[in-house]
Amino acid sequence: MNGLSTCSGIDSASDLRKHSRAYPVITINKPEDIRKAQDYSGIKISLVEETFFLFHLGTLFVDSSGFGSPDEPAIQFPEVLRRTKKILEIAKSHDAPLKAILCGIGQFQVYIAFFSHIDFSEEIDHYVD
Repeated sequence: MNGLSTCSGIDSASDLRKHSRAYPVITINKPEDIRKAQDYSGIKISLVEETFFLFHLGTLFVDSSGFGSPDEPAIQFPEVLRRTKKILEIAKSHDAPLKAILCGIGQFQVYIAFFSHIDFSEEIDHYVD
């Protein structure tokens, strides 16, 4: 995917903390909060994990054009909300905050990565790619 990121060149914890002041890693309190996820594309997932002491739980491949169809690999927004709701329920059962970023941005799709301070990734495997 060709990235449209403005985050290239962020390759240290110090740079990432500066970026996060303007573009925080959001906490998901309700499924609709996913719309507020900030651009972290071009930044290694491992750097996000190490800098913010988070576990990467999984990623969704999402149609951002609004013109996708259900038979395409990128899921449509109603499905994003449904899956986010399920993942959020699991996070709440662990009393763990659910966080999200945009970890890849293309012309017609985005990748949304989920994180938490507790690793419950095995429980959400069937909701993420």
